[in-house]
Amino acid sequence: MTLDPLLAVLVLLSAVFHVAWNTSVRISGDRFLTFGLILSVVTLIGVILTAIVPVPAPESWPYLIASGAAHVAYIVFLTLAYEHGALNLVYPLARGSSPLFASLLAVFAVGEIPRTGGIIGIFLISAGVIGLTFSSGWPRSGALKPLVYAIGTGLLIAC
Repeated sequence: MTLDPLLAVLVLLSAVFHVAWNTSVRISGDRFLTFGLILSVVTLIGVILTAIVPVPAPESWPYLIASGAAHVAYIVFLTLAYEHGALNLVYPLARGSSPLFASLLAVFAVGEIPRTGGIIGIFLISAGVIGLTFSSGWPRSGALKPLVYAIGTGLLIAC
């Protein structure tokens, strides 16, 4: 199996955009306004794309609505995390905790239990990414708010 170069470029470009918008939100003076502008562009792109894709089946609408609600909550939690904490504190904790939460949700929501190797892999990847949060020591007591918001963001990513 070979990797399509265009696909590789698109995945890497997606990663660059992801880091760019997270950094933009974190360093901006008004994080909610910045997020709003970013979401406006994304929404415009989505509206344009609706002209070329079929309307989803009505049976999927409750899931789409729930997904949208989780996404709005994610945006609020991430923005609040960046209001109270640095990018190098919030980002790895949110991204590193989400695989753990997704695995737990899969166990309880659909009964999907990973094999031992999967559990070890999930734990090692999450521990490595979360470890970046604490690479320069345990955050001071004033860092509790961003930690809570970052963990909430991780849970919402998993949702």
